[in-house]
Amino acid sequence: MATPRIGNNLTLWKIDNTLGSIPWACSRNVSLQVNLALREVTNYESNGWQEFKEDLMNWGLSIEGLVINENYSYWKQLQDQKNRQRFFFQFIVDEGTSGFYVFSGYCYITNITLNGPMKEVATYSATLQGTGAYTVSDTPTPPNPSGAMTYRTYYEATGGETSFVVADLIGCNALLYASRGGIDSTDIITTGTPTGAEVKIDTTTGTIYIDNTNPAVPLEWFNFLYR
Repeated sequence: MATPRIGNNLTLWKIDNTLGSIPWACSRNVSLQVNLALREVTNYESNGWQEFKEDLMNWGLSIEGLVINENYSYWKQLQDQKNRQRFFFQFIVDEGTSGFYVFSGYCYITNITLNGPMKEVATYSATLQGTGAYTVSDTPTPPNPSGAMTYRTYYEATGGETSFVVADLIGCNALLYASRGGIDSTDIITTGTPTGAEVKIDTTTGTIYIDNTNPAVPLEWFNFLYR
């Protein structure tokens, strides 16, 4: 039986050569659109039917989110748009035990809208126009091959764990993404006690800690992206 993917399985990142992978600030809705333009080739032999041939392709993204100052925030987006900056993005679909599908490419921010309704949470929306072809892979890659690579690893629970060691994470520079059962973690912390969907990491030992009140169940799958 096919397994539907909920919105939490899809995340959008801006990839920066200096700062690394930056989550798109508090995005609540993300859409990837891919279009194929057609050109009409109807002629006298079309027997009254329109005929078309394939032409150019294009793609883009649209994002809606909350106005916050962390991650790739609205003001950073405005700054990049003002500077007419082209940047690299990754749109990651977490497939749980099957790993990831990663859509990558270069794009421009063509539109940003800030909304400030009275007595309600301020929101923003942005439109991105892709340039050139996008790529699809199962492993996130940086825009500059000489930069720090991003890797994927995972852990399959035996049941009852509230902490566990992932050998690949020992000595890693940063944990960029974590998901549990195909649902991404709300926050990755390095100090304190994780609660809810938070994940804590000790990079010295490669130990992952989860909420003590919600231990792992047998065969539960944890996905990680790290640098």
